[in-house]
Amino acid sequence: MYILFYNPYRYCWAHSQKKGHYQSGRSKINFALQEQQNKFCVWANGVQNKFCVWANGVQNLFCVWANGVQNLFCVWANGVQNLFCVGANGVANLFGNAPITKKQNKL
Repeated sequence: MYILFYNPYRYCWAHSQKKGHYQSGRSKINFALQEQQNKFCVWANGVQNKFCVWANGVQNLFCVWANGVQNLFCVWANGVQNLFCVGANGVANLFGNAPITKKQNKL
């Protein structure tokens, strides 16, 4: 599993060759992959709308998150490195890795 971005309530990830529906905290997480490729996904619930475009099951080229408090923009080189990230946890993280702690990775 590649967790490509994290904020306190929602996740965005790729998972190889599976289709399903996950419930994580306050967020319903939907994904549909074909041959390890998820071309786009739209996420919505009562609080937040999200839009993601994926290059393949490992790489997230473009991700935009929006809610009433915070707008987030991320570009990833691969599933590990975060090249540009604003507001992951209220702190700007530019051109560096965004490590996922045990507290963050609740799945």
